[in-house]
Amino acid sequence: MDLLDDHHINTIDWPPYSPDLNPIEHLWYHLKRSMHYDYPQFNNWSKAESGWDAFCEALEECWRRIPGDLIKTLILSMPDRIEACRKAGGRQTKY
Repeated sequence: MDLLDDHHINTIDWPPYSPDLNPIEHLWYHLKRSMHYDYPQFNNWSKAESGWDAFCEALEECWRRIPGDLIKTLILSMPDRIEACRKAGGRQTKY
């Protein structure tokens, strides 16, 4: 906080975890949905070591297929997310 004060950076009090301000949650949702539809064999998967490598490969494939436009949209939405959170006084927003 001293560093922020020294550089005249104002902060706002906010809960330590705010899903509205955490766009990675949208990426996790996209990844989970992709795994669910593209690799249904892992939907009800035991933790058998024999399937772990295949699971990891499927997960990596789904991660690589996340569209760059989705990531860009999430990044560019941050100013609107912050403003919506301010207006909502820390309560839930449309995000």
